Amino acid sequence: MAQTNGLEDILKQQYENFVCNEGESLTSVYNRYTYLVGELQCSKVKLENEDILKNFIRSLPSCWTLYTVSIRRTENLKTLQMTELFCMLKTFELEIIQAKERNSSHQSASSTTSPALHSDHSDPSSSDYDPTKQAHQAQPRK
Repeated sequence: MAQTNGLEDILKQQYENFVCNEGESLTSVYNRYTYLVGELQCSKVKLENEDILKNFIRSLPSCWTLYTVSIRRTENLKTLQMTELFCMLKTFELEIIQAKERNSSHQSASSTTSPALHSDHSDPSSSDYDPTKQAHQAQPRK
């Protein structure tokens, strides 16, 4: 029994100190995190859904702050499921990628005009804020 408590303590510590690794994709972070949560639940450690979501959000790099703040303000973290949170974040990621592709193709189609004239400051792809940067580095384009 002492061995089980030791394992629970290790798992709890991993949970409390969980972070996204540099360059790690959102999918990889999600998979590691849900595996760890599953291990804790198998060890009979009680975790509140809201705490699970908050801990995951906290583990994401700072480039996700804008999106996670939006989710925290609009969603009930007591009832939101982990898969729903992940799908929301993946949707944000996809929207940013598509906006960048549109912006890129628009700029290349009119190469005789200054790129500054095509900058749309309401477009998330035109800022330095890029939560997809890790995903692009970690995953090849199709």
